[in-house]
Amino acid sequence: MKSFGSKPWMLPQPVLIIGTYNDKGVANAMNAAWGGTWDAHEIMISMGKHVTTDNLKLNNRP
Repeated sequence: MKSFGSKPWMLPQPVLIIGTYNDKGVANAMNAAWGGTWDAHEIMISMGKHVTTDNLKLNNRP
């Protein structure tokens, strides 16, 4: 029998709530239904065009 080894999985797939603030400090939250682990060290979230994604771009700091 083939072994696929140990892999990080989040099952069942969770629903993630992403919270942000706009440039005036107003809070916003969205439901991100598509999320998972990436390289066992980071969380990956698939998001489209929303107010929350605009706020993430606005507040993205390196």
